[in-house]
Amino acid sequence: VMVEDIPLTHMDLSAPPLLNVLRVCDIPEILGLLAPRPLRIFGDFDHRIKKTQAIYSAAQADTSLSLPGRFSGSRPVLRSNTLIDFSDSKDVHQRVPVLIAHRGGIVNAQAPECSSEAIRLAAEAGLTMVELDVQESRDGVPILFHDRNMSKACGIDGSVNDYKAATLKRTSFKGSQLHILTLEDALALCRQYRLGVMLDLKSGRDDARFLKEIDRMIVEHGLGHATISISSSRQARQQLKHVLFKPTDEQMNQFREGMDVDLQGTFWFGLPAQITSSEVVRLKQNGAYVFPAINTFR
Repeated sequence: VMVEDIPLTHMDLSAPPLLNVLRVCDIPEILGLLAPRPLRIFGDFDHRIKKTQAIYSAAQADTSLSLPGRFSGSRPVLRSNTLIDFSDSKDVHQRVPVLIAHRGGIVNAQAPECSSEAIRLAAEAGLTMVELDVQESRDGVPILFHDRNMSKACGIDGSVNDYKAATLKRTSFKGSQLHILTLEDALALCRQYRLGVMLDLKSGRDDARFLKEIDRMIVEHGLGHATISISSSRQARQQLKHVLFKPTDEQMNQFREGMDVDLQGTFWFGLPAQITSSEVVRLKQNGAYVFPAINTFR
């Protein structure tokens, strides 16, 4: 995190309004709460910044705080304005925490699950990635849709697999003018908004042709280093060549037996209760990324 020319108290008339908790802290203390995350403060500051230093010191993160004075040189590129690159672990770790929107984006009354508006809102909120639920239409086209039945979301009976893609693209969500998206359209939006992708294959996991088509789309939209999948069928692992997967069952069994397993290019995903803190440390040491599922509805 880098900040420049910030007010050192919210009491300054030039400072923005600050929603405080019982007024027990001010801007230097709030900056201190970023510890142990690396923090550089540019500009002129006085003795009040010592409060920030004291908190970083208490967190044993002294080396993560830098006060270089005035900023000089070219402005850095904000990481949030670039696409995540899972082939570069340094890039990923600089983004921690990596936040992934569940069910196709940020969902509300105006933004149905897996809609273009939900994806846009995820980008607007600064999230790193979005989960895309994928199903196969009757004519084999990858479609973005979560539920098994379309009645709740769209008011029509049947599943995605009962309809051709052209019909689905004309189908709107209940109470909305937004239409169902193809995966191709959704990936184009993710590339436009610089959102990484987590694929959840609701159907077609064993259809080689279907999976090859998804892999082609990922590559064509420049998302080859920014896509992971929580669906781990054998066909999916074989055909989605530009996608990261969870470790295999064999790898996880060896890992839990205490063996030294190479997990580079994989990620763990699940509920926090399903893993211990020591296992998180070991997974990272063995090269895996760790994504706990903390969504509040399932």
